[in-house]
Amino acid sequence: MKLNTLKTSAASNGGSIRYRLYKNNNSSSKSAGLIFARSAPIGTISLSGLAEHIESDSKIEKGTVVAVLEALIKQVRELMLAGYNLKLDDFGIFSIGMSSSGAETATKFSVVKNIKGIKILFRPSGILREVVSMAKLTEMKSYTEPEA
Repeated sequence: MKLNTLKTSAASNGGSIRYRLYKNNNSSSKSAGLIFARSAPIGTISLSGLAEHIESDSKIEKGTVVAVLEALIKQVRELMLAGYNLKLDDFGIFSIGMSSSGAETATKFSVVKNIKGIKILFRPSGILREVVSMAKLTEMKSYTEPEA
């Protein structure tokens, strides 16, 4: 996506979050047959595209921005694997989360048996948190009931 298109679309949509409706067709679900909304992004911006966008908004050259972003990604990985949460002011906090099933006692708890998954959590803060409060919702396409 070209940078000019990015600036134009960001300005023209007025902070709109796009969504599409879908029907839950999972017959074993409690919500089978109900209509839900899913976000409908218009695209994905790569690290290089982000660097271009930052370059246009600052006095830093794209190559330098790319190097800094790549170092940031590497350091976030290393610090999280070392056990740290990472807070980037006005951006958010990265942390590790996990889900597990319960055990009757601590001695009966097993990593293999009871830990069900590990994931990276992100909690926006500062100006990034404003995205939620400032966003307007725009439906991208009308939902039409499929014919039987």
